[in-house]
Parts: sequence; C-alpha cells; structure tokens
Amino acid sequence: MQEYDFVPAVGMTKKAFWKEVGELAKTCNADSILMYMMHMLDKAQSARVPVRKDDFVNFGRSVTLFDGVIDWFDRIKKSRSWSWRWCSC
Repeated sequence: MQEYDFVPAVGMTKKAFWKEVGELAKTCNADSILMYMMHMLDKAQSARVPVRKDDFVNFGRSVTLFDGVIDWFDRIKKSRSWSWRWCSC
C-alpha cells in the first residue's frame, strides 16, 4: 500500500523512501518495520499528508491484489490441514 499512493503523496520515490528507512534502521540499530512506520509518519507530517484511518483506506484502494487474496482467509479457515499452531516456538 505504501508504494502505490502514500510514498508518492509525500513526494518521494519508493526507492528513495526505502533507502532512507534502511539507513535509519541501521543508524538507530532499530527494527526496520518500526522505522518505516515512524518514517511514514514523519514524511506525512512534513508533506502535510493526513494519516487517519480513512486516509489509509483511500490509499489502499489503488492496490492491485493477487488472484485469490479476496477469498484466501475463508479458504484457509475451511482447510483441515491448516492450524494456528504452525510455529514450533
């Protein structure tokens, strides 16, 4: 979702955005997922792009989903071979 509408809305290319995220994560010795979320908020604030729930819903409207995504959750719930306990942690 970020790469389709959000990143362009804050005036960046996806390549530049993810490069900055990687540099921030490395510099701060931080998790890259947390850094990308922080970077999204920082860039949104600088560009005066709102980040309310409705705004993210609108950003997500342009995302092209892979075939089967829409009904994947229903199919996986009905499958007897799938279990919530897939992790051996």
